[in-house]
Amino acid sequence: MVGYTITTATSIMAVARTDCHHYRGHDAACASSGTMYMVVFGLVEIVLSQFPSLEKLMLISVVAAVMSCTYSVVGLFLSAAKLASNHAAHGTLLGVKISAAAGVSASTKTWHSLQALGNIAFAYT
Repeated sequence: MVGYTITTATSIMAVARTDCHHYRGHDAACASSGTMYMVVFGLVEIVLSQFPSLEKLMLISVVAAVMSCTYSVVGLFLSAAKLASNHAAHGTLLGVKISAAAGVSASTKTWHSLQALGNIAFAYT
C-alpha cells in the first residue's frame, strides 16, 4: 500500500504541476508537495479497509487491470507522438555528462540513476 500511496501522490502532483504550467506558463515556478495527497489517500485507504470482503469484489480487479493497460497504452502513444514530432530520438545512452558547466555533480547523477532504477523496479509491482 505504501507503493500505491506514493504513486498516487506523485501522479496527483504531476497533474497539479501540469495544470499550473497550463494556466501560468511554462516558465512559472510550479512547486507542489505530495504530503497532503499522501495523507488524503491514506485516509481513503483506512476507510476502504473497513469494508469486509472488499478483496473479493472482482469488479475492482477488472477496473484496476483496465486502468493499468490504458495507462500503458496512453504512455506508449504519447512517447510515439513525441518521437514523431521531433523526427528523431534525442538523448544519449549515458545521459547528462558530469561537469560543473552542466551543473551536474557525480552524486546528483548517481542519485538520479538510482531513482530511475527504483522507478523501473517499482513499475513491476
